[in-house]
Amino acid sequence: LQSVLHLLFNGLAADFVALRLHKKQTDFQESLLAGQYTYDQAVRAFNAINDERRQLAALLGKTTTTLFFGVLLAEAVLLYDFLLKPWTSWELMALYVVYGLWLVGVFGQWIKMNEWSDGLAEKVAESVDGDFLWSPTERTNFMAFLTATTCKVKILNFEINSGLYIGI
Repeated sequence: LQSVLHLLFNGLAADFVALRLHKKQTDFQESLLAGQYTYDQAVRAFNAINDERRQLAALLGKTTTTLFFGVLLAEAVLLYDFLLKPWTSWELMALYVVYGLWLVGVFGQWIKMNEWSDGLAEKVAESVDGDFLWSPTERTNFMAFLTATTCKVKILNFEINSGLYIGI
């Protein structure tokens, strides 16, 4: 029980930071697509959000790799004990499943955070009607700016994205 509660609180803390940043990103995207920013204002606002992304990526880069390996090691031991040891019990398999679900739950928010800028670039490219009235040059420059400056959260130089999520 203690291990499950520990995982729950760790997951909530990590998700809280990602959810907070996701809210800022969503607000920025809605304002941008509603035509509330000029090109220069959008660049400044994106840089402010990107600074927070860099801080979060630096923090997660220092802690996530160790945590990830710890959880994978615990998963391996639980599976080994469940399958091959005489003291096996259903509780070991239940804990194995809980650890796996925890990984899926925590990484879900980080993947949304990581893939947001790619989705934003697509929406900027597709926005030719409505309130968003930038010239094609400004759109192209902004999409290049997004690609060049976006910071992604990684584990061992592997970007946390949908492919890693499926692999886990």
